[in-house]
Amino acid sequence: MSEIRTHRPAWVGWVPAGILSVILIGAGITSVVVIRQGLAEPPPPPDSTQVTGPELSLFTDEGLAYIERSRRIRFDLSDPPVRAADLGLPANGVVEIRPTETALDYTVSIFGGGAEPGGLSIRAGELSIETDDGEIVAVRAPLSMGFTVSEAISKVRADAETYGWDVSGLDTVVDELGDATRSGGSYAFSVGPAQAVGVAVTANAACEARGCAVQFEVTPRVG
Repeated sequence: MSEIRTHRPAWVGWVPAGILSVILIGAGITSVVVIRQGLAEPPPPPDSTQVTGPELSLFTDEGLAYIERSRRIRFDLSDPPVRAADLGLPANGVVEIRPTETALDYTVSIFGGGAEPGGLSIRAGELSIETDDGEIVAVRAPLSMGFTVSEAISKVRADAETYGWDVSGLDTVVDELGDATRSGGSYAFSVGPAQAVGVAVTANAACEARGCAVQFEVTPRVG
């Protein structure tokens, strides 16, 4: 069942006030790296050491190198359990993927096998993959763009039908969020999980007066 929850998530480690300066600095660095490494051109076709047969991501050294070059990360979570070893992941732990030399986003595609669009595709600045007892249990992707408070609310409302979220309590969240940010405080809330696209998708938002960070958390379908 989808629901709205308020909390202060541990994943928020950035300050919304710094978004603009990070973008401006990153743009200059990225343009130099893109030219030097040829990232502006399409990557060569991957081989079997870099992806699985259907071109799903591998997280071996070769696979990670291809991810860094292509900026694409692809999962199929439509038939759980998804074995960590099959994708080059450790049996237990969290694998984090962050850009090494460029601030270019990753395109993250997760196939769920549910209703149209049958999964999700988002742009993320980084990604973490959690495994437990040999299986993937969660994929977490902070969206690459920062949001104003109103944009974060609009984003959740706009995506609610696609992912099956119940946002009937969102008006209360809006009021509480406004009170918190106007007083100089912070506020965080979650919507979901819901399984309309075949995987369980939750949106986590953490807001301050100057902006919000939004993270999507995806877990394999249960039941």
